[in-house]
Amino acid sequence: MTGWLTAMTRLGLLRRDTDGLHRYAHPLLRDAVLSGWTSGRRREAHRAAAEELMREGAPVGAVAWHLYHGAAVA
Repeated sequence: MTGWLTAMTRLGLLRRDTDGLHRYAHPLLRDAVLSGWTSGRRREAHRAAAEELMREGAPVGAVAWHLYHGAAVA
């Protein structure tokens, strides 16, 4: 996943915020990418993002945000 983040950042589709976390370069781009995703795919993306952030040593709040938004009650 790290290679993908690097490539998308170099292309200008993603940028790093003040905390060093990757964000879409523009809200319209984010909406265009995510509008066709199923809820299951979004949950999986949040889980994968949380794992990647943990590996990178990101702030706990950033990891928790992804876990919260990707959580499925079972």
